[in-house]
Amino acid sequence: MKILIVEDEQIVAQNLIDLLTANGYEVYGPADRHDRGLDLFSKHHPDLILCDVKIKGSLSGIDLIRHLKQHNQFKTIFLTAYGDESLLAEAWKTQPEAFLLKPYSEKQLLVSIKMALEVKNLPSTSNADDDPKIRAYQELSLREKEILSLVSKGHTSKEISEELFISIHTVDTHRKKILAKMGFQSLIHLIIFVLKNGFDSSYEIKNAF
Repeated sequence: MKILIVEDEQIVAQNLIDLLTANGYEVYGPADRHDRGLDLFSKHHPDLILCDVKIKGSLSGIDLIRHLKQHNQFKTIFLTAYGDESLLAEAWKTQPEAFLLKPYSEKQLLVSIKMALEVKNLPSTSNADDDPKIRAYQELSLREKEILSLVSKGHTSKEISEELFISIHTVDTHRKKILAKMGFQSLIHLIIFVLKNGFDSSYEIKNAF
């Protein structure tokens, strides 16, 4: 299987190359910017792109994946840091197989790659009764769902407070309560869960009155 690495930190990229090569993958890159990624993809047509959300230049890793997916089929795993919350909604629109949050372990990386390359897109057989996190989401108040929807779209606490006419302190309090109720340790894991499951409170809130 061929993997293209899109990563602008040389040490990180080299570690990825060494690890994946040692595990039998055919590895290309690294591409540290958009045009280099396009060039390497056209030459090697990888099965999977391991792509950092932020790369050098004015165009992001998300822009690269979006561009390539217009005319190509491949799997994607995004790499993202905890400071990238505002980009998750945009990244999720490209339908990646997974996000890996830095710092991640070698085992997490290899398992994610194996699943992305080998697991087919089968219809889900799970339902709310089987998933405690989905049940927890359904039990959130309308206000909590509204705030969570805005957070998942990249809005800051200040922007949410202005849109909903509530204080920043109130927004932050709701965010902490949502994390606790949903059982997530970090906001970025919660956002990925919301985006992956397609939760959007807009319709529910609009029709609640």
